[in-house]
Amino acid sequence: MAEDTATRELSRTAFHDSFAKLTPVILAEWEQLDPDSLSETGGDLDKVVALVAERTAHTKALVRRQLQ
Repeated sequence: MAEDTATRELSRTAFHDSFAKLTPVILAEWEQLDPDSLSETGGDLDKVVALVAERTAHTKALVRRQLQ
């Protein structure tokens, strides 16, 4: 169980560190998003997942799988 937590933390950290590079890809994948709303997430994986799920018909689980 601790390994799962460590893996999730690593994924969050890696996502945050790569957020600037991922932003154009995310915006292209989900055209329902606007750059300002995405930027307001600050690269927090959970916030990006929630935003995408809120603006699309996708579940949080599906969005998370696509982003990771």
